[in-house]
Amino acid sequence: MVRAVEVLRCWESGVEECGFEPACGVVAAPYDVLFGLREVLGDERSFALVDSRRTNASTSEATLLRRGPRATLLSHAGAGAVDRVLLALDAECPMERWSTRSARLEAVRAVATELDSSGSTRAAPVAASTVERWRRRLGEVGADLDVRGLWTLDEEALFPDARAVRVGDTALLRSARKCDARATRALLALGADPSLATPRGMRALDLAVSCDARTLFGTAKEIVDACGARCVDAAENSGPEDGLAPLHRVQTRWASSFFSTRPSPNPWNALTAIMLASGADPAAPSRARAAETALHVAVAKRNVEAVALLLSTDRKEVMLEARDGVGGFTPLAVAFAWRNWAVTLPRSLAAARASGDVDSERDALRMQALDGAPECAAALPAYDEARAGFSLIEAADALARCGFLAAIPVLLLDAGARLDARDDAGFTPLHDAHPALVEAGPVRDALLRAAETQGLDIDALLAESEDHRRRWHRREWPPASRARSLDDDEFVEHVGLVVEDDGLDPEALERHIAKGPVLVLDALRDASWDGARELWEAGALGEARGDALVRAGPIPYASAFALPETLVTLGEALAAGRAESARAVAARAAGEVPKAPTYVFEQVRWASHRDHPLGDLVVSHSGKLSALSENRTVRHNAQFYVGDALSGAPAHFHAHAVNAVVHGAKRWLLFPPSDAAYSKLPAAAWLDPARFEALRANNVSFFTFDQPAGSALYVPAGWAHAVLNLKDGTVGAAFEFHFRGELTWSFEDRATDTVQATRRL
Repeated sequence: MVRAVEVLRCWESGVEECGFEPACGVVAAPYDVLFGLREVLGDERSFALVDSRRTNASTSEATLLRRGPRATLLSHAGAGAVDRVLLALDAECPMERWSTRSARLEAVRAVATELDSSGSTRAAPVAASTVERWRRRLGEVGADLDVRGLWTLDEEALFPDARAVRVGDTALLRSARKCDARATRALLALGADPSLATPRGMRALDLAVSCDARTLFGTAKEIVDACGARCVDAAENSGPEDGLAPLHRVQTRWASSFFSTRPSPNPWNALTAIMLASGADPAAPSRARAAETALHVAVAKRNVEAVALLLSTDRKEVMLEARDGVGGFTPLAVAFAWRNWAVTLPRSLAAARASGDVDSERDALRMQALDGAPECAAALPAYDEARAGFSLIEAADALARCGFLAAIPVLLLDAGARLDARDDAGFTPLHDAHPALVEAGPVRDALLRAAETQGLDIDALLAESEDHRRRWHRREWPPASRARSLDDDEFVEHVGLVVEDDGLDPEALERHIAKGPVLVLDALRDASWDGARELWEAGALGEARGDALVRAGPIPYASAFALPETLVTLGEALAAGRAESARAVAARAAGEVPKAPTYVFEQVRWASHRDHPLGDLVVSHSGKLSALSENRTVRHNAQFYVGDALSGAPAHFHAHAVNAVVHGAKRWLLFPPSDAAYSKLPAAAWLDPARFEALRANNVSFFTFDQPAGSALYVPAGWAHAVLNLKDGTVGAAFEFHFRGELTWSFEDRATDTVQATRRL
């Protein structure tokens, strides 16, 4: 008999040929259930138990190898551990499903099946008499309601195995994941344990908080009512991988519903109130590196009602003084940050603007984006014809004037937030305030009240931070390029710093990127990019990954901007792009403005790159960039692109980004923050000379320049850029990044370890 330690080592490594051949599955079982298994398994010809080395009986495991085609199993005490082994054996063995017979498993399955049944009574609570009937049946056979993996052999698992059983959902986790309030209530009444978690540390309440507005309140409330603060606060010795307790998580749900119709009353805030009433600690920081309190998150999401709820607790002072792990920022510093809304609002306005009834679409957006506030709806920026989009600065100014940015700073200041609290960089919250907020209106009045109460010189604090506060509003660049159109080769300017090789360190990058773009001409010479040079070539991509499904359209994320987008194989997208590019080049040669060719532009998330069909290819071969050292910067998700001549991206802006061109070449159209706008106009449209004439006529600052293969372009946060691919087979990757300790730029990822950020601009 093979030693169990060898079996386990081979099994866990995933090696197909292990040097031994059990007829089917290999399952590890705790020693304390082996004696029970010996009794129910019986025939040694069907099963063999292999002893492992053990240090003590409670932690050691033996290996169970199933050799026979099937066995009839009787009910037996020690339900949970035994049944998990039985389910694992069924999952591992290629025979008819449910070949293992267990009265305990059948009882649990019967209850779950009855709860799953559809019908007119589904929304009604399960009758107490029914719950009692189930309780008796489960008790008669000694069933464990929290057995894992009961559904592993069902349609939810395409390739079930023993490991899937070991980490499978309990009945309660499954009902919470499905947002089934009726089943959740019944299972809790039957004694299901709400403290059990998924392999990623998500308990039932964590899963329920992810439900949509219609199912969230009922499902999550049932768990809070049954479990109280024990489930709302983070688990003592474990927790979700993202480090968030349910009270943090419910605040993040506001952002995921941002710019969509919000129900009234707001269910996330109603759940926040219930969590607080249960005794949850709102001042507890998340266990992520960001170490944010629930107040940090609610402020970042501009959830005014949730902020008021949190400030009404007896932990108010602790929360107001709390500093996050991103850069030592207090909630007041987060409240004054406005640049995230200067991205979100213009982007959403650009997405809403279609070639139809623009006014009605913008009216709908006004109601959604600004909670229906009439004064803010009237203040939304108009579409700028010259820039073919919506202005960053105009959007921010509108939100400052209408009070959108004012409500939460006033709440925090009147609650006692310190004006002179300095972050890790030595800045006060006033450094990132919108200039208009501190000059007049309710925030100015609140500042004066707070300064008097705290014994501070408000004029001195404002003077100290003024230069930083006004930086993006200043026009520091010449008015316009001399280029006649985007394909004018005569006037291509290099704006900002140009470096010949990749000797740029993070400190130098941080100094220079505050002034403008930085182009490093030989940035990809490091051997870590060799794989990309070989495997990212368009022909090699089509041959090796041609079957991978990708999104393709005239601009990146086209469907988000109401433009046509298709889900096709990479091979199909490359073929379409080549044909459309050839037609576009011919049209341009004939003096026409061409139609934008198909462009493949895929986001690959670092944490979940294995879920993307190109994820391993992109992540494994994204090489080293010396200016982005891990101890000083955080590189965000990869944006992998493949395009032919005249494909590209419309003008847009975001956090700091670096674009690494591995093959081909690009031409950039850049606008500094004072003139930045968000657009969905394809880059090829800027080949029309009339568009550059309109920019000059409106005194808009813009620049064009080229980026060759092997180079990296660092674009500062807030700089708008449209990008045109100049050559067929242009391939590379773009990475947004931030310097460690920067205040968040985009709050879409707030309350996570990797926050998009911008600070010293």
